[in-house]
Amino acid sequence: GGLFGAGAVFISAVLVPSKTLAPEKLMRAALNVLLFTWVVWPSYITYKFGPLPGVNPTRLIYWGLISFWMYWVIASGSLKKQLNAAFTHHKLFLTALIAYPVWQLLCSFTGEAVLPSLYFAIKASVGGLLLLFVSASILRTREHIESALTWILAAALVIAVIGLLEAVRGSNPFIAFLPTDPEQLAALDWIIQDKSRSGAYRISSTFAHPLTLAEYLLMCIPLAVCLAAINTKIARRTLAIIFLPIA
Repeated sequence: GGLFGAGAVFISAVLVPSKTLAPEKLMRAALNVLLFTWVVWPSYITYKFGPLPGVNPTRLIYWGLISFWMYWVIASGSLKKQLNAAFTHHKLFLTALIAYPVWQLLCSFTGEAVLPSLYFAIKASVGGLLLLFVSASILRTREHIESALTWILAAALVIAVIGLLEAVRGSNPFIAFLPTDPEQLAALDWIIQDKSRSGAYRISSTFAHPLTLAEYLLMCIPLAVCLAAINTKIARRTLAIIFLPIA
């Protein structure tokens, strides 16, 4: 049924006239929501329905956006032209970007556990690459990029504030929202155990590990400096300036 449905969608996309413009505004809105939800919603809180894999808002938005984009990248010529133009101007970046997962796949074939290594390499790289392709095809102007950065910083500010509240409380603020499935709870024991080391409580906010929180905030600091220095909109500059000391 899934294959039949995917084939029907593919055929319908091919039949759409190539001059038809894709709803890029809608896709940019979905991308911005995803950039916010991706870090604000804890990745380890998922819910299972029968034999289906665990789902959460982030996964639903992500795969909805990817599916919608794949349809329109086939149906609309404008998206293909934008994606091609973006990578034509940055050939060295694209070459290095593709070379890295290719090298991972080659290394996977040389290990003892070939299939698990291949699975991990594909899982670790495909999701980010797809999102990069989506971004390169629908973020056309500086305003679009700054809008996306604003959503990223807004999410980073939220998780930083949650981290401060967690420090005051001294416990994981999302324990009440953990799934009730016994198997899922058993798999989440390590998240609670990793909260302390040598008797000191470590903040992780919405992330599964404290070091991941630190890495994300560190990556967002240059973005905040950029928006604070070059953005002309007062609201965005204010957001960036507030974020820096809190992070």
